[in-house]
Amino acid sequence: MHSYTHGIDIAALLAHVPLFNELENREILSLARGSRELTVARGDILFHKGDTPTGFYLIVYGQVKLAFTSRWREGR
Repeated sequence: MHSYTHGIDIAALLAHVPLFNELENREILSLARGSRELTVARGDILFHKGDTPTGFYLIVYGQVKLAFTSRWREGR
């Protein structure tokens, strides 16, 4: 996984995410302080099924593929 950044203003970004519309500015700033920008390469794995959640990912650029194995089909 890569860790270089694009210099995103995380607080400004969070302020425009509908999930956080009801938060006050101080709450958004608190979230931003606990956040970090992460850049990943194609094929990098962010987490595995069953991992204990420690936060969430907000995709700013690009896309993410979620893949899992089920009893009926693989890779969906």
